[in-house]
Amino acid sequence: MDLLSFSERLEYALKQEGVKPTNLAAHLKVSRAAVSYLLSGQSKSMRPDHLAQTAKFLRVRIEWLAIGEQPMRPRLLSEQQQALLDYSDHVSKETMSAILRLLADASAANIALQQSEFSSLSPSPRRAHQQLEQRAN
Repeated sequence: MDLLSFSERLEYALKQEGVKPTNLAAHLKVSRAAVSYLLSGQSKSMRPDHLAQTAKFLRVRIEWLAIGEQPMRPRLLSEQQQALLDYSDHVSKETMSAILRLLADASAANIALQQSEFSSLSPSPRRAHQQLEQRAN
């Protein structure tokens, strides 16, 4: 969905989360009128701190809310991905680079294994033709 204006994105996010403008106003500790101005387009932007609070409250990316940069929602990480990310905060750059190389090598080996398993299951066209001829005779 291509929402061009800030007010359209804000209104859409409120609806998606089932949040009323009055709830947003209370969360930001601003008047209902301030939120109304934003929704009507009379006010084109928010203070940076309010923008960040609003994005978090509505569970959208701040870049999407501010300028419409996709995707709307942040990517959700699996527990394993989050654990790796948390771990990366506590290791050196060199160690993290080595871990990433190991992951890339393991991924490449897994892809090669899958391809070899697939090729052993899929006979060549000539072999498949020979098998069909044998069955026909």
